[in-house]
Amino acid sequence: MMMEETQLTLPQLARFMGKKVQYEAFAYDEVLVSCGWVQRIGILTLEILLRYNKYQIEATRNIRPYLRPMESLTEEEMAVMMQKTFGWRKPVPVKYHYDVGNTDHSFEANGYVLHLSTYRQDCKVWDEGDGIGQYFNPFTLHDYLDELGIDYRNWIPQGLALATNNTPQP
Repeated sequence: MMMEETQLTLPQLARFMGKKVQYEAFAYDEVLVSCGWVQRIGILTLEILLRYNKYQIEATRNIRPYLRPMESLTEEEMAVMMQKTFGWRKPVPVKYHYDVGNTDHSFEANGYVLHLSTYRQDCKVWDEGDGIGQYFNPFTLHDYLDELGIDYRNWIPQGLALATNNTPQP
């Protein structure tokens, strides 16, 4: 029995419109009179998505975005991430901790600790004092990480995304 390869869904892929992706396209070669799946790299467009998992000439499949590992966040990006997530007026310095075994990431700033687990795909906030978390916006957090192309869903180890180390240059 042939196993089906796991792929991202259309709603998951839509978040990467206009970003660099790798995909396979079904192509017909008139010179060789053959057809088959060809690997391509390009910017994700509506045209590529409309042909996703269709059985037709020029169909596409296995679309995988290029993402950066969470550990590649710069200090500036972490500060802006915390500012946006908590609605603070300005960025503040952030301490970063990474637990390799659990794939847990902790960001500490202004007395609060933001825990992100790429394995469990959840996030929590704790106050250093009484343990009660401050209000935070997980949607703003996820949107910002998507904007930066950060793999907070653990897709790279699952083969659903490709790793890139293109960090912003100062």
